Amino acid sequence: MVKGWQNRVELADARRVASKQKRSKQTNRSAYKALVHDLVAFLDTHDYEIRKSTLRQHLQDDDVVASSALTLHIWLDSSAAQQQGNAITLSPPADMYEETGNTGKEKGKRKGGGGKKKGHPRSNKESDASGEGEPSNAAPRLCRNQFYHETCQDMNKAKGKKQSQAGGCRNFHYPKHHKTLATVLKNKGDSKSKKNRVSGADEVLTVCEEQMVEATAAETSSADAEIGGMEMVYYISAKVSSNDTKDDGTPPSLSISEALTRALADASVGIASVVYVALNHVFLFDRYRSGGLVVSDLLQLKLKPTAATSTPGSSSEGCEIEHGNDKTTASDVVGTASIGDLLPGPILECILTFLPDTAVTRMSGVCKHWNSEIGTTSPELWRQLLKRRNWPIVLDDADADTGNTNVDFVRERLKADFLLHYSVVRDVQAVKDSLSAMMNTSSANNNDETTPEMAFQLFSARQSAPQRPNGCIEVQVWSPNQILAGYKQDCTLRLFQAVDKCSPEHQAAGSTSSPHPASPSRACREVASVCIDPYRNTKKQRCRLVAMGLDEETIACLCHVQAQTHQKAESFKLVVITRENFLCANGSTTVLEDGVFKVIDVGEAVLYYLLSLDHEVAGPRLLSLFDFLTNGGDVEHVEVIASQSVVACGYGRFLFEVSISLPEALLGLDDDDATTMGSMMLLDRKLVLFSANDGAIVWMGDSSPSRAPPPRHVDMTISCLRRPEEGRSRQACSIAVTSASSPTILFTDIASSGHVQNVQSIEAAEIVRNEILIDSWELQPSHSRALVVMDSDILVADCLFEETDDDRRLFKSVISIYPRFGDGSAYEIMEIEGNSEVVRMKALRDQHVVALLRFHANAEEASLVAILVHVPSRRVIHRLGLTKDVSICEASPTYDLPLFFCSAGDTVGIGLWWKGIVMTGADVRAVGSSDAIAGEAIDGTPKGGKRKKKVKRQPIRKNVRGMSLRNAAS
Repeated sequence: MVKGWQNRVELADARRVASKQKRSKQTNRSAYKALVHDLVAFLDTHDYEIRKSTLRQHLQDDDVVASSALTLHIWLDSSAAQQQGNAITLSPPADMYEETGNTGKEKGKRKGGGGKKKGHPRSNKESDASGEGEPSNAAPRLCRNQFYHETCQDMNKAKGKKQSQAGGCRNFHYPKHHKTLATVLKNKGDSKSKKNRVSGADEVLTVCEEQMVEATAAETSSADAEIGGMEMVYYISAKVSSNDTKDDGTPPSLSISEALTRALADASVGIASVVYVALNHVFLFDRYRSGGLVVSDLLQLKLKPTAATSTPGSSSEGCEIEHGNDKTTASDVVGTASIGDLLPGPILECILTFLPDTAVTRMSGVCKHWNSEIGTTSPELWRQLLKRRNWPIVLDDADADTGNTNVDFVRERLKADFLLHYSVVRDVQAVKDSLSAMMNTSSANNNDETTPEMAFQLFSARQSAPQRPNGCIEVQVWSPNQILAGYKQDCTLRLFQAVDKCSPEHQAAGSTSSPHPASPSRACREVASVCIDPYRNTKKQRCRLVAMGLDEETIACLCHVQAQTHQKAESFKLVVITRENFLCANGSTTVLEDGVFKVIDVGEAVLYYLLSLDHEVAGPRLLSLFDFLTNGGDVEHVEVIASQSVVACGYGRFLFEVSISLPEALLGLDDDDATTMGSMMLLDRKLVLFSANDGAIVWMGDSSPSRAPPPRHVDMTISCLRRPEEGRSRQACSIAVTSASSPTILFTDIASSGHVQNVQSIEAAEIVRNEILIDSWELQPSHSRALVVMDSDILVADCLFEETDDDRRLFKSVISIYPRFGDGSAYEIMEIEGNSEVVRMKALRDQHVVALLRFHANAEEASLVAILVHVPSRRVIHRLGLTKDVSICEASPTYDLPLFFCSAGDTVGIGLWWKGIVMTGADVRAVGSSDAIAGEAIDGTPKGGKRKKKVKRQPIRKNVRGMSLRNAAS
């Protein structure tokens, strides 16, 4: 029983392997068929040249060309008997067997003698006399040494010995009247004399053998490889007469290609069975080689390699065939010439300069030649594309000094610059398209064809979405293809993600749209929504979200809390929640349980930290505070106001700015004091670094060290750039701080270890302020100052105005650029053209800054404009009008713009107050684009036609396996 069970398992494994090999062979045969078609096209095109050159090599000098004939040698992988009927017989013709040094017992088996073991009545495979389960119709193995090297060493050793002592070669050998590949290629005719030997044939045969072994390695067992066997190859030949060949090049009545096809028809085999083809001793075809066609040195056509020197066994690709005054490439000869071969590189570059930039990407996917020419070898294409757009061409002088001015380096640098400029322009254009679609209700409800570059969500179409006046106050990139937005009135944090409209998840979420199956349509879906209001369940306190920061692990929200009983009772709370707890929230607007998030009173935390410092460390401005508290003053009278700007410094650390004030009446000061404002007196303004892990302030510094601090209600703008450090898992960050009322610009660095360096001021900021405030230009009042920190520069925008004689107000925007590294005295000024004011600036990838401007065409009309600044070249590379909608462009009471921008990597997010959310970038465009198109045909029907219904198989009863049907039924 055990032995029978083992036999069944072995047979099942053998059938499984055979089935896999059969499928692999069927796939390969389609490729082999195409290669033979190319061979036929080659023979039809150059029939006369091949005949003439072959005869010249074949004949001796004294012979007559017209009296000779050509022989076409063909080797096949199947015989005529194998392809007749459904039953395939794998045994070769009897005349191809040659006696070797095998024993007489083995000869008897092969010649059909007795000794066969009778198989089981229900067995599908007969066993031979050895009883090892080998099939009787197993394919024979041909001797590789004889086929590729003319002689078999094992068979020669066996000659002259007794049959009982001779082991010999276990593979089949060609008889004398059947020619091997080595016999044909090595000899110029039937004689094997040294005079007729062909030089260089051994190298060609060696390459053929190596290619065959590599191609059939998966189908050859280790045992067959050890004994030097190969798949059976059958030999046929055909005579090609040369009597009809004329000197003027007129083709004969029977061409070489016709002789090949007739020989295959007579043998009743298909063209996919052709393995090797040779004309006399000239090697024409090897299906295991790249390209199939073999252009060897034996064929005396004038071959001139265009890329590299042709060697025996090399492919015909890249070779130029010259006969007469005509020149053509081998790829043209075999009929595989592409459109890329017809256009030289300079002509292709010239064509691309007249096409849109999108054509560069599309044309590079036409063929391999264009892909290589456009993306790799084009010397001037990228330079021309940059010049056409008037985009900067930046080449580092440092690279020129190091010798990197070669053609390849310049080409790659220009290509990278163009792709970088094009990607940021594409993202800004997507923002414009999304705003236009959101303002147009019909386009917003059906954005399958109008929004291929982005995904957006219109809040007016959702009941639980934010509504007016619940506007967005900040957006941050959560992860690739996800953004986090904070909303002021309901203190909610909402996570959005771009999804494919055809995905089951989006359909399950309640989507009613039915996009075209071949369009890359996307939607912006809300993934999570959490309310972080700590006073939601009471009516005595009103909480509003004013700022938000996000790092790898934590979310920090700055909330303004005001008591409903008396208006002046206000405070600021810092609500901290981890990303994990945020994602674990249930429902669309869930109130988190106590203990899930931390609520820190900013005023109490600041006072506790100040009281822990020495008076000298805290600074002379706070001596009045210490005297007030020492004399029994109440802590509740100390006013701490936080600026509406929070930046994440990494790993639970958040930086913001506070102003500290005391009531004027309690200090006994006169109204003439310059630092008083109303009934409160400003003492000092401080930068505060809060650690969410410790739940306390870990560092505090002056925000105005060299001059009087700005008024207490003036917000400070803080910008942070986080950068990785070599050899450290944590990131360092660079921080810049400024305000609209003061020209001072402060900057500092926080190391990955958490150490904060000394705060420094930029000396050139005072010079720039005096330089731009000329004539009658003044600073725009109540206007936040846009600030961006880049890798090597700090950018600050100032908005100026001028009153005209007719009581009109003109605006002017100036962007000043300060290098981060240096003595602090260097600067550059960029004046923005037009009657506009910069409202907000954000970094877009590594080298660009997008500035949002409110452009005033006249006193009544205003539009929203975006400009792209390339920081290294100090140039505006693109200017684009976003929208003219009055609700977006009009000035709010705080003179802010209802459009918030964020960018990280290849994800760009825009929050538009209570109107909606927009997402774009390469990460968003990748959603659904490949899956939706790849799975559909051109006409919209699924590939492959109708799907086959799955057949439900009946379960097999284990207890009847191996039993007869009669026993199973009983």
